[in-house]
Amino acid sequence: MMDLFLTMSLAHLSNQALYHLADKAAHGRTYGITAEEIETEGRHRSQMNHKIYLASSWRNPFQPELVELLREWGHEVYDFRNPEPGNTGFNWSDINPGWESWTPAEYRGALNIEMAEDGFNLDMNALAWADITVLLLPCGASAHSEAAWHRGTGRPVIVHITSEPAIEFKPELMYKMFNAITTSKGELQQTLGVHLSQIREMHLSNWRLPTPRTEPIDKIVGDLDE
Repeated sequence: MMDLFLTMSLAHLSNQALYHLADKAAHGRTYGITAEEIETEGRHRSQMNHKIYLASSWRNPFQPELVELLREWGHEVYDFRNPEPGNTGFNWSDINPGWESWTPAEYRGALNIEMAEDGFNLDMNALAWADITVLLLPCGASAHSEAAWHRGTGRPVIVHITSEPAIEFKPELMYKMFNAITTSKGELQQTLGVHLSQIREMHLSNWRLPTPRTEPIDKIVGDLDE
């Protein structure tokens, strides 16, 4: 009976528990679950661990926290504040501390400076790499340009509006082009917790949260080893 229960619950194990079972299977202790079943579940699960471009603003205080949270949920995340080891991201002030007083012509010229080119290429390469863009509000023109570009390639965009009372947002009609709007961490986790093909099919015209996965049951596997 326990073997049957574990087999039925395999899809709902956390990654840690799944790895635990894979190790036991390698040593001949599978609790009634074959190595092939474990491999199949691992392969299926990898398709629900997404490559995410988190588009937001340097002024958004919740961006670092969300980067870490998305990674805790098992996703790969591009962090524009730390795009690669030793690189703390592009800032106009690194080119000129007085950048906010540039004329339009000065701004246009600065776009061709090597530092700006390098920052642009890092972000664009990451956009091309990502399966999903999460647009974290509030944010400015650059983040919205990134989200629109990503949606234009046919890939999904999720707008995340934090419910923190200090954050204000302005309703935008054209967000309707995106796949989903989430208003809490729980909603975002649930929306991302499905196969990529399901996220691609989401649309705000018929929006509903996807069916959540069952809670992890690591304790069952731990109990069997006691």
